[in-house]
Amino acid sequence: MKKSKRIVVVLIVTTGLLMPVVGLLFADKLVPVLGPVVPRPDGVPKQAAAAYSFKDGIFWRWRRAMSHGCANWMAMDLWATVTLARGQEHCDGKGRSLHYASFDAHVVFDRGGDAWIGGRPCPFTVPSSEIAEYLKLAREARYAADTDEERAMLKQVEQRLSAANGTKLTTDHTGGCNDLQPADYAVPPKPHRDVWSPN
Repeated sequence: MKKSKRIVVVLIVTTGLLMPVVGLLFADKLVPVLGPVVPRPDGVPKQAAAAYSFKDGIFWRWRRAMSHGCANWMAMDLWATVTLARGQEHCDGKGRSLHYASFDAHVVFDRGGDAWIGGRPCPFTVPSSEIAEYLKLAREARYAADTDEERAMLKQVEQRLSAANGTKLTTDHTGGCNDLQPADYAVPPKPHRDVWSPN
């Protein structure tokens, strides 16, 4: 084999071996740029921005502002989360919020505080007037949603809020308090249909 052919073969092999390493090292920079051409999971609207983390892989984020607050979304292929913040001043993630993950059968008020053991009495209450405001925001977000999956998730939030009792919340391992009752922790969980995942 001629010397020039050996050099070409070595370059091709080296490039082939380094591409996965370079891809992993720079994926967090490449994915946002390539986002418009990366296939989106069902339910992710066109305005969503692609992002990448080594732990989670490719995920999508989008925000929908409404007159009473905003809905901040994050989604992957098999699940999604939505955080509802009341009032535009809280849309940056600070202040009171309501969180729902498609794979959970409960909503979480003020997620992200101190890490607690789940299932204990919540150290705070949420007045029924505040629950009603979250319910109004969830409906507003559902009417503004672009996809059936978004609407289905927000419908589940509305159902949870309609039955929520803000004086009987329990601690959630994410740091907030959820709408489960202490008795819910004493029995096996009820089946929950994840409306985001097709399976």
